[in-house]
Amino acid sequence: MLYFNLPQQADALLFVMITRLTEQKGVDLLLESADEIVKQGGQLAILGSGAPHLEDGIRKLAEDNPQHIAVKNRIRRGIIPPDDCRRRRSFWSPAGSNLAV
Repeated sequence: MLYFNLPQQADALLFVMITRLTEQKGVDLLLESADEIVKQGGQLAILGSGAPHLEDGIRKLAEDNPQHIAVKNRIRRGIIPPDDCRRRRSFWSPAGSNLAV
């Protein structure tokens, strides 16, 4: 994942979240579960910006786990990184602007 500056690990499950960082999008749930994902060897690539307290929480996770979590706050049009799992975009809109895989 060159864009995210994460080491490529063939055996690591890669989770990608591209969204506005709000509770509506489930970012608070990601903050709660990130430690378990990392503990099991997974990687997280998060692309988005939003609520300052959620941005701060995600930034702290990335600083504490640089081999497993990366965050970018600028969303580039047309970027959908190769991933193993993608979280559904919203609790309110099942498809959002990109279909869940």
